[in-house]
Parts: sequence; C-alpha cells; structure tokens
Amino acid sequence: MFHRFSLAAIAALTLAGCQTTTTGTNQTTGPDTQTANGLAPVSDLFGIENATDVSFDLDTLTLTVDGTDYDLTEQPALAHGVFDYYGVSGNTHSVAMFGTSASGRTGAGVAYIASGGQGIFYQRIGQTVLPTKGTATFNGDYIATVDAQSAILDILGDAELTADFSASTISGSITNRQSWARNLTPPTQSSATVDDVTLQTTAITATGSFAGTATGGDYNDATSTSVSTTGRYEGVIGGGTGNEVVGGVVIEHDNTNNVHDMTEFGAFVAN
Repeated sequence: MFHRFSLAAIAALTLAGCQTTTTGTNQTTGPDTQTANGLAPVSDLFGIENATDVSFDLDTLTLTVDGTDYDLTEQPALAHGVFDYYGVSGNTHSVAMFGTSASGRTGAGVAYIASGGQGIFYQRIGQTVLPTKGTATFNGDYIATVDAQSAILDILGDAELTADFSASTISGSITNRQSWARNLTPPTQSSATVDDVTLQTTAITATGSFAGTATGGDYNDATSTSVSTTGRYEGVIGGGTGNEVVGGVVIEHDNTNNVHDMTEFGAFVAN
C-alpha cells in the first residue's frame, strides 16, 4: 500500500514554492447557508496498483517504492495550473505530479513508477466547516498519467464540480482534455483526441468526502480507440469554509485493436 503523506510534508511543499495559482473561483448561493461543526483533516489514497509499499517524502523530494529510493527532479516547464511536475532520476518512464490550492489547505497528486506502482493521493489540511444549504461550483485543474506502452502520456484538463449542499450531492466533469507525450524531448502534444469525463452525481458524506462513478474519457488516436470500460472518482471538500475540493479519477481503457489496454490515474484541485 502507499503510506500517507504527513500534514507537515504537504505544508512543506506549499512553503517550498510550488505553483498555487488557481483557475477558477468558488461561488456559494442560497440565502440560508449554514455550516456544520469543524471537520477533521483527511488524508487518503486512491487507485493504488502494482506496489506493496510506496511512500513520499516531500521535504527531500524522495519517492520510495518497495524499499528503493527515487530522487524527484522538478521540471518547471511541464507544470500545469496548480500542479508541479517531477521526473524520477534514472527512470525516464516514471513521473510524479503534486498540486495544492492557493490557501494550502488542500492538495492532491499522482505518481507513476514504471514497473513499480502508481496511484493518487489527496488531502484536506486542517479543519473545515461544511455548508449544509445552498450550492457551490468549483473550478480548477486536472492532470493524469497514462501508460501507453510506447510512451508515458499525460492528460491535461479542466475540472469543474458542483456541490448541492442542501441535497448533500456532488457531480462534475473533466473537460478540455489534451494528451501529451511529455517524457519526450521536447514534450510533444499527441494528435489523439481525448473525450471529456463526466463525474456522475454522488453523495457527500457528513465528513465532506465523496466517491462515485466516472464515465467517458475515451482515447482516440490514428490507429485505434481505447474505450473507457470502468471509471470512478473520489475526493473531499476542504478549505476553511468548504470552498475547496480535491480528489482523484481512475479510468480503465480497453483498446479496440487489443494493442495495449491503459489505465488513467488523475488528480484534481479546484476552488
């Protein structure tokens, strides 16, 4: 399994100067918006595969997979929105991406280690108060990694989620999706088209967490189509007043030509 990041570690990432510019704003409506009692911090992992023991040290930028340490090297030119991008020293087919909100109270990331493991991390830092009435729309960034056999593809996009606090539900979408072979020199945008993803309506729990079904996201290139067969997403609402949301998306792709099935591991940070 993946070890959880510590609160101190994710805070250290924020203080170390990672990019924190957000792409949207949160708007809450409803004249009678109320708040629940302060909710505790949350640290969770999602979609972990092909590893038994993986941990991250964001203070020293070290990734450990089954007892082997990998040094992370930041690649500023490959940053996307709030997400900073890291290569893994000595392993050109391994990447890691981490992002935090402008407030530093929420964060999420994705790691892919070739022949090692991959997964998503997200965290709410500090307490939050969760609205119980009204609605809110969260806009932000999405980044994912896909093992496409010939290259490690990154999928970039925009995340939008809408919470109905009166009904305790949330839904959303990942749009404007682009595919990049970013482990190539120079990074090259793929000619493939990548369909939008719909985050189906699901319940928000009393702790502000949620988990639901993700649909869409087909990957179409010149020779074949990788059709999404199953998809899921989860996350947590955070920020001081429930004004931020972070989480992850996992989509299984079945290649129509039986060339190479793929799994997309993505993370979003929005406010």
